[in-house]
Amino acid sequence: MASFVPSMSSFKKQGPAADREKLEKDQAEAIAKAVNPVETSVKEKHIRSAIIGTWQEHGANIFWTCLGKMPLPSQVFMCWKAMFLIHKLLREGHPKALEDSFKYRQILVDMYKFWELSPKGGYGILIARYLKVLIAKLDFHKKNSFVPGNLNTVKDDRVQYASTDVNDYFQLSVEVFDYMDALIELEKTIFSTLDRYHSNSQIAAVQCRICPFPVIVQECSGLYVISVDLMYRLHSSLPVDTLDGHRERFYAHFKELKSFYFDAGNMAYVKSLVVVPTLPENPPSFLPTDSKGVLRRSTSYEGPKTEKIPLPSQDPKRQSLMEPLTVAMSEPVVETMIDESDFFGSSLQDGPPPPARFERYYWQLF
Repeated sequence: MASFVPSMSSFKKQGPAADREKLEKDQAEAIAKAVNPVETSVKEKHIRSAIIGTWQEHGANIFWTCLGKMPLPSQVFMCWKAMFLIHKLLREGHPKALEDSFKYRQILVDMYKFWELSPKGGYGILIARYLKVLIAKLDFHKKNSFVPGNLNTVKDDRVQYASTDVNDYFQLSVEVFDYMDALIELEKTIFSTLDRYHSNSQIAAVQCRICPFPVIVQECSGLYVISVDLMYRLHSSLPVDTLDGHRERFYAHFKELKSFYFDAGNMAYVKSLVVVPTLPENPPSFLPTDSKGVLRRSTSYEGPKTEKIPLPSQDPKRQSLMEPLTVAMSEPVVETMIDESDFFGSSLQDGPPPPARFERYYWQLF
């Protein structure tokens, strides 16, 4: 009787090693699909797959390893989408993913130094601004480990803190304002690069540029809740004159956020992905008898209202993006053909030329 000789294919890996290999393959595939070189927005299903991978791994080492194999320094679209994907991962990934990402901070700093040399108006400068946001977020969470990645610190209708010392409240408020500065700078820079005559959010190329808006809305909302609570706590413990600088920064942020929420809330693309909150008509005065200025869910478009607190001067590029919310999101997204000249009037290769051996040296750090 002839003996049976098993083939090599029957000896498949089993156990943790096989699971790890499959996870690495799935993560690499999801990240490659999300961070593609086409000027379109990142699909939500690819973002979800990458985020779910961090929960399966209980960390983000595989994510960063896969990302490090991509030619980000030479591909503006890929690098822009990678920044957005990292932001989503830091916010929604496994809690350990945020901690794992701290060791890659210097990589982001080096990338910022590279992309900040880009000319204004293109993706290069947008990438530099986004890198500042990611660095600011890592620094914020490094100093305040009690704050989760999604910035939701509310429990039982109260904001929870690691300490009740007024000095810690003072320092935390400064760090909240610093991160808010970076987010506002990013959204304003994005608006400044949009063409006022072609910047409808139904266009794929526009969606690529504004894809960070939903996560910026979420981040700013979380920071606003924390900052309002901190300001009331500080005003109940410190002299009013001591907090002049804090109030100045808060009111500046209030005006910027009110303008940003209004503009973003009238963009069909943003409204389809996130609930844009509505700020109160006037900022809180932080008097003991004053009610806190809480966020409210945004309702349907009601048209511009007369505000008692004047908004910053409106940029015509931002005004052109105010779309009626009657647009049916079931309609197909308008696909645009991009030729050698950029849709927004700048070259597709709008980043600085990589120095000799930069890319090879850079990714060796991984």
